Amino acid sequence: MRQFSFALAWRQAEDVAEGGVGVTREFFATARQVPVENLLLDTHNARIRSGADQADCIARILRKPDQLIALAGDIAENGLSTTPILVEPTDKRRFIVWDGNRRVTALKLLNDPSLCPAASLRRRFEAIHQKHSQAIPARVDCLSSTSHDALVAEVVKRHSGALGGVGQLDWSAFLRTLFMTSHEQSEPNQRAAHLFLWGEEHGVEVDDDFPITTITRFLSKDNLTAIGFGYKDGHLVPLHGVETGIAVVSKINTDFSKKTGTYSVDRVFNEKLQADYISEVRAVVGMPPPPRAGAPYSSSSGSAMPSPSRGNRTASGSAPKAGGTGDTPSTSPGGPPGDPKPSPRPGTPRKPTWDRSKLFRGRSLGFSIPSSNVKAYNIVVELGKLSPKDTPLAVAALFRMLVELSTAEYYRRHPDVPARDGTHKKIAAVARHLHSAGKISEGLRDQVLQRTTEAQGMLQYNTLNNYMHDVNAHPEFRSLNTLWDEIEPYLAACWSA
Repeated sequence: MRQFSFALAWRQAEDVAEGGVGVTREFFATARQVPVENLLLDTHNARIRSGADQADCIARILRKPDQLIALAGDIAENGLSTTPILVEPTDKRRFIVWDGNRRVTALKLLNDPSLCPAASLRRRFEAIHQKHSQAIPARVDCLSSTSHDALVAEVVKRHSGALGGVGQLDWSAFLRTLFMTSHEQSEPNQRAAHLFLWGEEHGVEVDDDFPITTITRFLSKDNLTAIGFGYKDGHLVPLHGVETGIAVVSKINTDFSKKTGTYSVDRVFNEKLQADYISEVRAVVGMPPPPRAGAPYSSSSGSAMPSPSRGNRTASGSAPKAGGTGDTPSTSPGGPPGDPKPSPRPGTPRKPTWDRSKLFRGRSLGFSIPSSNVKAYNIVVELGKLSPKDTPLAVAALFRMLVELSTAEYYRRHPDVPARDGTHKKIAAVARHLHSAGKISEGLRDQVLQRTTEAQGMLQYNTLNNYMHDVNAHPEFRSLNTLWDEIEPYLAACWSA
């Protein structure tokens, strides 16, 4: 493969952004007959946004089930399209999918319908599988490149032509913004993209056709601060706590969504209207009134910088520091919020997300545990210091204790949750209760139920329990990290709902 030229790849990306065609084929080589199971869905693909793991990526792609069924049926009857799947190689002969996540998802479900989380959809994939079992490919040729800029340019120029879900879907302004932002490309809607990417990482589902340009008109630096967000070390962080931040993004999403919203650009067209809407947002989510015009924003106006969210991932995985009077320790803004510095792409990692040295995916836990709950708080502090690679037994033991305490905490605060014998059954009961109370999405509920009711489910409490009591069960750090990725959203809901 020819030596990579950054300047050339950058010009290609600019050509594509301006409607031209970048010549990137020379940076790609054919990866022949890659097993479908070795293709990893991109957890930060524009259509997926913030997939916790491969199962969550599949569930997110299935948010448009009819389109994926149509695509799967077309692949089974006619084979894959002639447009190659674009991939980036990782270690251990696996590849991260840059373009073709829908096709790869269809292939995974056609080859193994049990991966489909919804029973009704699973039956439809099983029917296609039975009818076309001999024609469904288990291995595919892909175009592979190690050049980040060549991949960016190629993906951008590809997206045109929907064909009712069979072809490659057109990108909305929202999806294009997410892609360009996650790949460090110049993007006028970047600030709004950061807001909604943060929301998606915390459970706010945003439609693919969300009118992001409307929010860009509204979201100046000062207005971003006024609704409770700022930047710390190049990352967007909530200034009034994670729960308040989620409420803010949820309200904006609901207000302006093309499906559910009643607001349009006229609602935030000028400074007066924007100020009125900010006051409305702050009142609804319980923030104090905004500072008077011209007054500097500071902690005296009600802000409290929380711990970096799990969206602010670093390789260090540093532990939270004990102390303080309330929630998990936090950092301070360190100056007025502003635009972010260029930071590494939060998407496609150089290696899978489970291949990390710390249990947590960020600098600290992605949710708050009150310091008044001394045992759970101290468990989190210790988990943040340990490496699953070096001390898997210790991490497994503390992990198991945190699951027990989190579930027990929800039972303590919600005595109407039906009593159950066995921790994994209690987890399922809590997940149903959280969903019925509107605290978690239907997708998260179904995922937790699947993982707790199936014999080999990743959230089966016996998985952690056996690490402690079965002399033949030895925890492996990748399994612990994957198990954490599966159960973290449930744990967060236990402590916040």
